[in-house]
Amino acid sequence: INNEMMKKFTDILSQYCREVDTIFELFQKFKSMPPLYKNHPPYSGSIAWARFLFKCIKRPMLKFLTVEDLMNSDQGKEVCLNLI
Repeated sequence: INNEMMKKFTDILSQYCREVDTIFELFQKFKSMPPLYKNHPPYSGSIAWARFLFKCIKRPMLKFLTVEDLMNSDQGKEVCLNLI
């Protein structure tokens, strides 16, 4: 059962890596002219957009940190290195 759970963790971390790459590509694509919410000034709208992208990365990572086995695995260490 433990091996099956570790396989699931590996799949979850792989998907998370893909999501981080997607968010990074979005940031690179729109960093000069980010999409703004309606009635947002350009500078504060850009900051709000960047914070939103950061939250999309941060929330799952905080949940992953609560599972020690997940972050101590080879895949978990690789994910931590890729985020830095």
